[in-house]
Amino acid sequence: MTRPWTWKLNSQLLQDKLITMSLADDITEYFTLNDSSVSSPITLWAAHKPVTRGKLIAIATARKKQHNRQLMDTISEIGRLETLHKQNPTPHYLDQLTTARALLKRLSHSATAKALTWTKQKYYEKGNKADSMLAKRLQNLTDTKRVSKIRTPDGTMSLSPLSPILRNKLFPPGLTPQHYAHFEDRDIVRLGHLYPNGELLQYADIPNPETLTTFDYFRYLQLRSFAATDTVRMMCQRHYIHLMSSSAILSWINDDTVLWKYVKLWEQYSIIEEELDLTRQSEELSQVRIDYQAALYALVEDGTRMVCTGRMHTDRVCRFDSLCYSTEAEEFVFFHSNSSIMLPNLGSRRFQPALLDLSSVDDHNTQYFNFVELPAAALKFMPKPVFVPDVALIMNRFNPDNLMHVFHDDLLPIFYTMQQFPDLDMESRLFFMEGWSEGQHFELYRFLSNKQPLLKEQLKNLGRLLCFTKSYVGLTKLTTWYQYGFVQPQGPKANILVSGNEVRHFAKFMMEKLNISSEQGSTDDYIVLFSRTLNRLIVNEAELLLALAQEFQMKTITVSLEDHSFADIVRLISNASMLVSMHGAQLVTSLFLPKGAVVVELFPFAVNHEHYTPYKTLAILPGMELQYVAWQNTEEENTITYPDRPWEQGGIVHLSAADQERIMKNKEVPRHLCCRNPEWLFRIYQDTKVNVSSLVQAIRNVVKTKLVSRKQRWVNGPYPGKVREAKCQASNQGTNVAKLSVSWQIPWNLKYLKVRDVKYEVWIQEQGENSYMPYILSHQNHTFSENIKPSTTYLVWIRCIFNKNLLGPFADVLLCST
Repeated sequence: MTRPWTWKLNSQLLQDKLITMSLADDITEYFTLNDSSVSSPITLWAAHKPVTRGKLIAIATARKKQHNRQLMDTISEIGRLETLHKQNPTPHYLDQLTTARALLKRLSHSATAKALTWTKQKYYEKGNKADSMLAKRLQNLTDTKRVSKIRTPDGTMSLSPLSPILRNKLFPPGLTPQHYAHFEDRDIVRLGHLYPNGELLQYADIPNPETLTTFDYFRYLQLRSFAATDTVRMMCQRHYIHLMSSSAILSWINDDTVLWKYVKLWEQYSIIEEELDLTRQSEELSQVRIDYQAALYALVEDGTRMVCTGRMHTDRVCRFDSLCYSTEAEEFVFFHSNSSIMLPNLGSRRFQPALLDLSSVDDHNTQYFNFVELPAAALKFMPKPVFVPDVALIMNRFNPDNLMHVFHDDLLPIFYTMQQFPDLDMESRLFFMEGWSEGQHFELYRFLSNKQPLLKEQLKNLGRLLCFTKSYVGLTKLTTWYQYGFVQPQGPKANILVSGNEVRHFAKFMMEKLNISSEQGSTDDYIVLFSRTLNRLIVNEAELLLALAQEFQMKTITVSLEDHSFADIVRLISNASMLVSMHGAQLVTSLFLPKGAVVVELFPFAVNHEHYTPYKTLAILPGMELQYVAWQNTEEENTITYPDRPWEQGGIVHLSAADQERIMKNKEVPRHLCCRNPEWLFRIYQDTKVNVSSLVQAIRNVVKTKLVSRKQRWVNGPYPGKVREAKCQASNQGTNVAKLSVSWQIPWNLKYLKVRDVKYEVWIQEQGENSYMPYILSHQNHTFSENIKPSTTYLVWIRCIFNKNLLGPFADVLLCST
């Protein structure tokens, strides 16, 4: 007789909240669609069962395929990594191999746990039924499985075999149960004394019976044949004997039932514990309490939301709610639901070339950000998310090993991005996604948040799927002033939008974090010389120090990034009158110089100082108020070259003989793109003997008098407002002569300011003409007669000017007819 096929429900599917929510929606949709189309309610209700069953089978099949696919991919990846590690045994490959093996172990454990669960369910469903499982168990029971002897509590010995225990529901005569104190409510009992191997085991020999836990009890219940002689002896030798009351002691079926119920409770506990563990991970990450169920529900119901500022990917910063990141795929994920928002909604234009730049460097193809899209329903097939409750700023550092890049590309943009969005405060957290290690300047990034910044590699330790409850992606570019030559030769940005005021505000913040007061330090003037110790050396450094001290009658101090802490360097520079250094990243510290100080930048032979100006551009930003001097070595005999070094340190021996000869003969490096031009690298890594008299003369050409005091002054001042109550009146004197009388009132903010020089600019344009007549006036009214024609309409614009270069806005245009 063929056994009828029965479908087995994987009950674990119903323990997943995402699946049950989806299933409830599907059932609701089924009845909504079919309620009016099916005549018989019985048919409607009968049909919904196979529909629901089909949904569950589809989900289970998808999970199985996903598991098998992940298993095969992991095995394949392990094979690949093992081959690579044999060929090149580096820590990088070892870390990847260890991670892959751990994943394979988790996958194998999950399959084992599933098989164990099915086995336990079989015991629960068939354990108390007349079925094949019961028949197999009963046929193995024999009379030889017995306890041979037992001593009763009154001291008498009973030699009767205890095999009836296997069949009867009652204890035989002479067997006196004694209740556990801790388990009395569970009706657990203990036999007083037993003879293992013919030797008496005293009750007192059982160590600490009161310390046994419920878990121990259930663990021992798994010994199905505990009434057998060998098993009893084994249990006696282990000093543990657990038997249930007479109503259940010998019913292994009931044992299985109890065990199954316990397992179901344990599985429920495991689910809750997993959620608590995920919550604990989130709270350990951020020290912020999070309601995991509420966060998960919000993710499923609301999905991801995105609103961005900026029109192009090069100036865009986006705010996300519930943006997720898969540490396995190393991709960001946007989950769609009916409540999702995506502004701007670019469609496929989002990939032309990207949604935004993750760093402040314009349009660099290694810095693009995008995400993959999934329906929120896909969460039921994915690892449970770990939520990051901190407000996150997600970005790339461009080059964290170079101090210029650290300040220009990272720190300043981060600082002002956080100023732009109020919830990016000191309790938010920075996430660096470029993949670099911390780097030697990582401490500077820590100043921007009270929480430890996290690297891309560290995210793998937090979970397989991370979800940021609120995050900002990208950086403002408003604070950058230089482009590095990726598209055209390097130079100042075409449209610089930052001033020295913003740079100095940032510098003040950094000094406070470094515990440096702008007022502390010596009141004496001194010169700081940056000393390089590896390359691009000043070979006559001592001679240069002495000459500067004698020429400017100041103390000279040398500092280096290798020998001084960054805080000590900033402390010295923030009170210096002059900073002297070879061209290099360390010159970005000039942003800490006081106003009026001098920046002296030295260039090696053949390196045109007009072509490499990041620090000159910084020094001459409006409001920085630094004096800048560039000196270039023009004497080839004063340079030391290193053609035999590796190419990245300026070596050229890898080039052809003709190219080497050409580079050696050239007297100036031609304009070039970043970043591996061999002639540029060869010349910039030269050592230089500075012509001291030439350098002093170059400084004197700029600093013609005594160095300016370090007193802080607001030279630029505020800009004027619009002139007020502008009027014009026309008059004709005959047929060929006409006049325009124009008057106005001062800008309203002028009365609150002390301004040395106030002028007014007036433009007069004949209507319909492209040209206009400009006038600069010092008073608030004037009559114009030159080039004024009768019976003509004129447009008149007026604006105020402070101190010759602070131009105010034009007032509304006046329309005057003669």
